[in-house]
Amino acid sequence: MGIVKRTARSVGSTGLLAVGALHLVWASGSAWPAKNPKKLAEAVVGNSNMMPGAGATAGVAAAAIGGGLVAGEPSVRGARLWRCAA
Repeated sequence: MGIVKRTARSVGSTGLLAVGALHLVWASGSAWPAKNPKKLAEAVVGNSNMMPGAGATAGVAAAAIGGGLVAGEPSVRGARLWRCAA
């Protein structure tokens, strides 16, 4: 595999894993990096009165983390974790 393809996979995978981790933080009830939940809702949704629920946010986290694991196409092909993510 060429260096460009490997780098693109690594960057894409890392980005998806980071997005998934951030959504897990939000699903747990944290407003980070905003100062409070209203500011977070305004920044993310555009409406300070409505923020997606924890279940929906955890679903996005699971999808992003699964995508990040698959996108990285690790050298440990066939490993149970990566098969599950795929």
